[in-house]
Amino acid sequence: MRRSPIPATLTVCALVTLAAVALGLGCSSSSPSGPDDNGGDDQPGEFVYVDPSYVGEELGTQDKPFNTIEEGIDAAGKGDIVVLAAGTYAGRTDIDVPRVMTIRGAGAGSSIVDARFSVSADPDTQAVRIKSLSCEEVMFWGNRAELVVDPGDTVFAPIVVDSCAVDTVDVGYPATHSYTIRNSVITYGVGFNHGYVFDSALNEVRNCMVGRGVRFAHGGGDVTNIVENCSIAGAVTLLQGAGSTNTISSNTVNGILDSSGACATVISNNVLPTGDLVDKSGGWGSEDQFIEWNEIENGVVILTSGNATCRYNTINAPAETIALKAYCGAPANVVGNTITLPYEELDPETYHGIGILASCGAGVVTDNTITGGALGILDRCAATEISGNVISGAHMGMFLGHPNGKDIRGNTVTGCVADGVVVERYYVGGLAYGVFEDNTFADNGGAGLRLLYPADVGGGAQNSMGGNVLTGNGDYDLVVEVPADTAAVIYARHNTWDHATEGEIDSDDVYDANDDGSLADVDFMPLGSGGGAW
Repeated sequence: MRRSPIPATLTVCALVTLAAVALGLGCSSSSPSGPDDNGGDDQPGEFVYVDPSYVGEELGTQDKPFNTIEEGIDAAGKGDIVVLAAGTYAGRTDIDVPRVMTIRGAGAGSSIVDARFSVSADPDTQAVRIKSLSCEEVMFWGNRAELVVDPGDTVFAPIVVDSCAVDTVDVGYPATHSYTIRNSVITYGVGFNHGYVFDSALNEVRNCMVGRGVRFAHGGGDVTNIVENCSIAGAVTLLQGAGSTNTISSNTVNGILDSSGACATVISNNVLPTGDLVDKSGGWGSEDQFIEWNEIENGVVILTSGNATCRYNTINAPAETIALKAYCGAPANVVGNTITLPYEELDPETYHGIGILASCGAGVVTDNTITGGALGILDRCAATEISGNVISGAHMGMFLGHPNGKDIRGNTVTGCVADGVVVERYYVGGLAYGVFEDNTFADNGGAGLRLLYPADVGGGAQNSMGGNVLTGNGDYDLVVEVPADTAAVIYARHNTWDHATEGEIDSDDVYDANDDGSLADVDFMPLGSGGGAW
């Protein structure tokens, strides 16, 4: 079953109700009584009991508990477990947690703390755990007196928020082992806003419902960030410095923005009911970004990063948009995506309704399926290959504007209202095109292939083997508008045409110097296997 995003306006009570089913958060009215009930996550230590309804002698035992959280925390030693009975806890605005310990309630809907936890535990390998309760906020700002910034020195205690209902989680200090938020409902959002990390660290949000968003705005360093299996009404935002490893996977989320420094990032298997997936991250050279297997239901993908591989995504883009814009550095590999757009006529002033706009340094555009729109692929990049793409039902199939020696191979462009493929050289610094081989440009309303710039369509200087199928197009199958003083001959041998004889092909299938003496001539003999053996 696909996860559904939760509205940002849901209250804590409503979120807890949803979470009870979706996340299995406990709502038991009885307090856990020993280590067998703790889920295996509490560190070994003594149990300190708290019950807000208790009146009598207070010893922190199960039969004579404290009646405030502050008393329980003050009495707990390092590694102890403060067990909260069901009820509402009213106290100071901030409840300080100065040592590693577990604070465990009777369930997110049962133990309700009308305050926020402020964690300032000293460095330790054990964790501060806050479990199975509701509260306003969990903050970690660190014990500043203990902060040491030299690599290899000690770091703060890990923080775990588990099976809770919390308004916000705010991490504002660096150099901890880890921050883990899991199986919880966060009304507003989660923010990792700490500074530079001088040792390895982990920030993770797993199996949570988040009412607004998850934001990473920390400094650089060796940090692993994970958001996985969450339902997020807002967006996941990566704004951190360079050096981190990021995994954003298997979430339902209304937008993903990566504007981090040069990092190693995988964004995969997410469902975006609304919102866009935008990659503005830094990093040139070796790849640092993989965007794969995501489903964008009503939005677009924008790549303006140093480099990226965008593959196997499903994109349903709204009208007057560019479904996948690759404006990044090198390499930019756009592979195996399925893109659907509403049909619209091509407007050269706006270039809306484009399936893939490739304007990048290097890479490939291969094996994509594009349906509808004004233009399937607009090529303005130095990609080495455009191959295996299937385009149908667009106003125009492909507009290829950056030669640079790239190969156009194995593409299928059919059922377009205007031309199937147009070749032009808008970029003066480019080389000649590579080969046009084994393409099918068929049943389009205009020309199957319109050349405004020379290309080897078979048997030319680029050693194309031909094998193209140019049939059933409303205009000529091949229209050459290359001036004769630019290229005297365009080679298009070993291809299949509507007709089988040289005379019929020359008069009905090819528009060239025989129709306009100022244009290049087309050499299309011998034919391919579909239009005469070769």
